[in-house]
Amino acid sequence: TTVLSPDSGTMEIAGHRVGRDDDDIRREIGVVFQTSLLDPTLKVKENLADRAAFYGITGDERTRRINELASMIDIGDFLDKPYGSLSGGQMRRVDIARALIHQPALLFLDEPTAGLDPQSREQVWDTIHSLRSTQGLTVFLTTHYMEETEEADQVLIIHNGELVVQGTPTELRKTHSSSILSVTASDPEQLRTACAHRGLAVTFSSGTARITVENSTDAFAFLQENHAIVDDFELRHGTMDDVFLSLTANRTSTANRTAVEKGEVA
Repeated sequence: TTVLSPDSGTMEIAGHRVGRDDDDIRREIGVVFQTSLLDPTLKVKENLADRAAFYGITGDERTRRINELASMIDIGDFLDKPYGSLSGGQMRRVDIARALIHQPALLFLDEPTAGLDPQSREQVWDTIHSLRSTQGLTVFLTTHYMEETEEADQVLIIHNGELVVQGTPTELRKTHSSSILSVTASDPEQLRTACAHRGLAVTFSSGTARITVENSTDAFAFLQENHAIVDDFELRHGTMDDVFLSLTANRTSTANRTAVEKGEVA
């Protein structure tokens, strides 16, 4: 967002060099921060009008742009309400409208759903999907809710300031997580033998077997072979939470061991 310069190398956004063409870059990007920049005492449309003026958008063009955003992001019902009187989800949608007032090509969102209830989070995501599909907008966002990364085309996981992995959600789940088949069996020992025969890892807890499988096909093949001893089952696919934990747990353990060896941790 031009606030920081690259540590090394060069970076371009929309064809402009960071550190050299920062004014041009700022015209191409919109940023939604975790903390709102808007005045809680002003009406929503007054806040948007003020922000439009920062970009030299005034008069009829400003009115047209605010009306466009009101329709696009569904904030028309509270344009005349004080910003501070809105719900968390409504505020976040207005924040997005504020960031789009100058029609940027790239939108940065810093944890846009943090602190919101599930319904408000869904509304914010509906807005993001709509903007991407109807406006061709590129969206770059950060989140600590790993389930939200399922919505992305590309996911980058950063841990302790380092890029750990990059890929599509499907690629990352396939490579860095497993599906778990939970089975209640009439004969647990026979089930254990069946798992060993197929080379499947299994653990038992409170009478339920947790079997690690590659995919749904393997799970249902196992169930079909052993249906006579299976009383009940549940298949849980790997999630992005599993991916994150798989990729970062070893790094955390290694970092802790290194710190102990250096005497940095008592």
